[in-house]
Amino acid sequence: MADPPAPHRGIPDEIAIWEILVRLPPKSLIRCRAVCPAWRRATSTRDFLLDHHARPPARPPPSLQLRRRRRGRRVSIHHPLRPPEARLDAASNFCPRLSASCDGLLVLSFRNMISYGCQFSICNPATRQYAPLPLDYGPTVEYTILGIYPHIPTGEYRLLLHRVQMLRSDGCYVFSLGSGQQLRYIGRPDAGKLIGSPISALFRGSLHWHSPSTGSMIMVFDTTSELFRQMRSPVAPGHADMFDLGDMLGLCSHDSEWTKIGVHDKLDSDWDVVVGSWDGDVVLLVTIDGSNMLFQVDINGKLVATIACCRDLYSAHLWLKQTLALHTFFPTLEGYAVNASPFI
Repeated sequence: MADPPAPHRGIPDEIAIWEILVRLPPKSLIRCRAVCPAWRRATSTRDFLLDHHARPPARPPPSLQLRRRRRGRRVSIHHPLRPPEARLDAASNFCPRLSASCDGLLVLSFRNMISYGCQFSICNPATRQYAPLPLDYGPTVEYTILGIYPHIPTGEYRLLLHRVQMLRSDGCYVFSLGSGQQLRYIGRPDAGKLIGSPISALFRGSLHWHSPSTGSMIMVFDTTSELFRQMRSPVAPGHADMFDLGDMLGLCSHDSEWTKIGVHDKLDSDWDVVVGSWDGDVVLLVTIDGSNMLFQVDINGKLVATIACCRDLYSAHLWLKQTLALHTFFPTLEGYAVNASPFI
């Protein structure tokens, strides 16, 4: 008589790692690494981390917001349905600004309210990596971050900046993170029109802006050739936010009195809105008199769900898809630190 089959000792590693662990949010994945050395090794490889980052989130991605306090201000990486993901502290005389986001990276600027100078930094909230950026900023030179993007031909992450020198527009520059190179001038002096425009949207290898100063046109920056062009906008001139819908470029516009937007009824209070996409639907994080509401709307404009969120948070018009992938440029930046100040 044949021996009975050996009892199954657990889920095969191939299924546990590539079907279960790869779908977990970053914090849960870090906890699971403590289960055994094999899981820790398998979930630390670059192939696994890139696959993990490419998976769509089970919930809407975290929004980036500011929380005010009595002294100084605190930057919160906040998920609408969960407690804050991470917090960064700013000195009392600095005013923080969330400037750009891409592939789990967050670019911040801290303006000194006494000297009016500005400091720039970059961080990965999921890995708690942080480093200042070597951008000189003084009384005669001022930079504005227009966007961050991966430069596919070189594998570098680059910043697109606009510089004002001696109160005059000096055009656009590119800064390659970790390359050791100086700022590189790419021209386009009239890109100063983008100053004060909505946050750029990275879609299919290009940054996009829709600003009142660009009229009925959308400004486009090709991140491979690093050249500007324009395309016609489907909406009338005015304020509009752009966002990535996966296979489409979304555009959220409002009327001149800020009383309504495409898929939502009238809002008579002081309000602000951040628009993103999740699981094929549109997600709107609306701030009304300091309170936040999350609206999920399908592609046909039908309201799917409404969720009340935290108070006293001020939206920054950015969404962050977190990643545990280690970006190689961080250790090359002076002042690089992990799990240290300003993280709290």
